[in-house]
Amino acid sequence: MTPSAIFHLAHSNAVPTTPETKQIREGIQTLEDKAADLRAQLQELESQLQQHRGILSPIRLMPLEVLGHIFSLVLPDILDEVDRTYLIGLSLVCRSWYEAARATLRLWRGVELKRYDINFDRIMAWYGHSGSSDDILPKSLKWVVTRWHDCQGRNYRRIPRCESANPTLARLLVEGPVLDHLTIKVPSTECYRRIMNSIHPVEPHLVMEPGQSFPPSRWASLRSLTLGFGSEWTENTRLHLPLLKNAFGDEWRLLDAARVLIPPAFLNNLTTFELSCDWTHRHILELLQHCINVKELVLNMGSYAGSRLLAIPDSLQNLPFPRLRTLRLRHLRRTWSMEMFGLVRAPRLRHLDISFTNMADPSNKHTLDLDVLRHINWESLMKKWEDLRTLRIHDVHIASDALHAFLVNQLPALTRLTLDNVMFDPQLFSYLRSTPFLFGGKYFPVLETLEILNLPADFDLTHLFNFFRDRRPWYKAKHNDQTVFEAPPDSITRLVLTYREQEKVSILDPYADVLGVLKDAGVYVQADTRYEMVDVM
Repeated sequence: MTPSAIFHLAHSNAVPTTPETKQIREGIQTLEDKAADLRAQLQELESQLQQHRGILSPIRLMPLEVLGHIFSLVLPDILDEVDRTYLIGLSLVCRSWYEAARATLRLWRGVELKRYDINFDRIMAWYGHSGSSDDILPKSLKWVVTRWHDCQGRNYRRIPRCESANPTLARLLVEGPVLDHLTIKVPSTECYRRIMNSIHPVEPHLVMEPGQSFPPSRWASLRSLTLGFGSEWTENTRLHLPLLKNAFGDEWRLLDAARVLIPPAFLNNLTTFELSCDWTHRHILELLQHCINVKELVLNMGSYAGSRLLAIPDSLQNLPFPRLRTLRLRHLRRTWSMEMFGLVRAPRLRHLDISFTNMADPSNKHTLDLDVLRHINWESLMKKWEDLRTLRIHDVHIASDALHAFLVNQLPALTRLTLDNVMFDPQLFSYLRSTPFLFGGKYFPVLETLEILNLPADFDLTHLFNFFRDRRPWYKAKHNDQTVFEAPPDSITRLVLTYREQEKVSILDPYADVLGVLKDAGVYVQADTRYEMVDVM
């Protein structure tokens, strides 16, 4: 039906006749067929347009180095079987992606193995993509056994054979690439023994008697070693020795003869070392004496450490760490644990973090009294660390007689001081106000951040705010009640206070006037009652 034929129907309410209805339906079908053809043509044109635009897409101009960097952001540093499959999939997208993946050597430098039937040649070929020379990129190997199995070889039907004593793993550790990072995670210490026993026949010097020297080894290149046993696993760079009860059982007499056999050459290369150990301090000292290049050191003394530093040879009485910048001590529960702290010699130390938490009973707070400070030569240590930038003291009660001795040094370079869950007399700040110093005439002349965390609700803040007022005196002008400062701006620009319990009324309400002055002085104050953060600016 022509348009003129349906004009009177389109512009009126007339009912079409039977012939007209038939013609209109035929017209609808014709129009639908034409619309379908046009839509198909449009889709074809859109496809061609997209193809043309794709040819000119900026991604084609992207350098292979940038594309490879994107791949490295998508994937972890150490690739397990799934990650390796994903990387291969990326390489198969197109030639440029393949070239980008192959050109990005760091994608191929780390391997995580979990399966028993690993193939030595395939793993070596994978490492080969990271460069033909061991010096090009540091390489990492991670061996993970996550399930329990038959470590005793009793052939239990329902328990799979132990995967730890894997001959291919032993071959990788001996004949494989020179490793920079090695991670071994096994369910038990027995699994670790089986690994060492499997390596012994091919590289016997890795398991030696005390007193023997270590010949040159591919292991000497290691800069980090991570060992994990069952639930004690951690991803951090650390040596976490099993607890005494797990390592020796009832055979306590074996402890004195036990040695942690790690090549000195390996310890010499470490720049970061975390040691968790509740064995005797002699074992710890024997390891630490070789960590001469370590920059960050974490010592977790454990709650069970109880052997005093008796009969320690002169060579271990001082622990020199010429490059140490960060020292973190954990669970310093007993006087003889703190003796370890007194042996540290670190002239370049910048960050000190000391925690006294009792793992067995966190509510049992350790008391730091004057006798303890004298015993570890605290005054001598603090005077040697005049370049200290940050200091954190955690979970301890500082006795009244130790307050003065605790801050014997002005700490002229300290920029951040944190007292976390520390019980002390608020008059400590009055002492800081009254003691003169040559450099700047005050404690902490360049301090920027002061954090006092987990305070009791009844802690008196008067002495603290007087401490601030003494650093930059002020008064209120009589004619306009404005704050007038009598000294240049102070170095402290941030004060953080947190409390252990929720308070119905803001703890800072009684100090509103002082807080206003601190705001005018440019000090940012935060008060956290664990339930609601209040910022005063």
